[in-house]
Amino acid sequence: MRVTFGTRRKDRDERGATLLVVASFTVCLLAAAGIGIDTSTMAYQRARVQHGADAGALAVAQSCKAGSCNAGLAASYLSSNASGGGGNNTPSVSIGSTSVTVTNTKHVNTIFFGLLGIGSKNEVATSTASWNTSPTSGNVMPFLVSLCEYTKAAVNVATFIDTNSNDEIKQYKAKDEQKVLATDNNLTAGCGTIPTGVNVTGLSSSTRMVIGGMWKTSNGGCNGSVNNGKSQLAIGDSQADFELCGLNSQQTDKYAASSGADKFVVGQVTLFAIYAPTRNFDFGGAQTKANGTAPTSEFASNAPAFDFRIVGFAPFKITGTRLGTTSNGCLGSCVAGKVGIWGSFVNDISPDGDYEVGGPNIGSVVKLTN
Repeated sequence: MRVTFGTRRKDRDERGATLLVVASFTVCLLAAAGIGIDTSTMAYQRARVQHGADAGALAVAQSCKAGSCNAGLAASYLSSNASGGGGNNTPSVSIGSTSVTVTNTKHVNTIFFGLLGIGSKNEVATSTASWNTSPTSGNVMPFLVSLCEYTKAAVNVATFIDTNSNDEIKQYKAKDEQKVLATDNNLTAGCGTIPTGVNVTGLSSSTRMVIGGMWKTSNGGCNGSVNNGKSQLAIGDSQADFELCGLNSQQTDKYAASSGADKFVVGQVTLFAIYAPTRNFDFGGAQTKANGTAPTSEFASNAPAFDFRIVGFAPFKITGTRLGTTSNGCLGSCVAGKVGIWGSFVNDISPDGDYEVGGPNIGSVVKLTN
């Protein structure tokens, strides 16, 4: 009879070693899982703190643009976006002349890091938003609106922009006196307050400009055509011989549509280039014989020409369009018997729009800058 005590003892030793290995691996797995959970929590809270900083900076910037900076909004938006999981410090808010920077700090509680003596970790996020940085140039429709039309229209109030000025004024002849612009109601009654940053020598609140908008042709003259698509325009661009030639026959096919980046689309905000005359301010910059400015001065040419300069860009939210003639259909909401663009001037435009900022206070922008 053979006794096998040694083998049984060896089996028991191996089972004990296996338990030690499994226990060690279990501890390592739990530690890895704990580190993963805490790390994920940190990343999640970091994103929430950043969202709170972004939202807070935008909110404070909006209040500054409205006339009274409310730094307390930063704490409110931090609380709304990053509540729970730890305590929030009072945000640091630094307000400049045209920008605000919000820095948020949140103490994030840990679970497994606590076993290593790290009970919490600070997550910090900074965001800067600017305001009153209006466009200086943009890739926009070749449709220009007078500064007086903009200044005399209230923001967020229904406004109609006539697109038929070209067709009405092109009928004047060189022998006609420029006072017909006023007697035929083709000029604004005045211009109101000139926005800060618009610098045109001679421009004043009494300046009168052509009612409605101008379609800018490829060369500014009657032998040009309305540009197909958008045009790159900038503050300071000038036209010394802009003729109103009547281009409505081209408008419908090129610019009236229910969709498209280069169309006037109902529900969207478009940028209007804003122009001002550079001479003959009582009559919208009309060119006259011998550069006369008296009401009896005669136009210098048939289909009168105008001198103007682009002074800014204004965002306009479209609610309806009828382009071409009154017999054409309406997109959105229109008034019977009129041809033009309906909507309202607004203060804000998309922060990702195709434009450069830094211009006068026309249609100011609130946007994140970092």
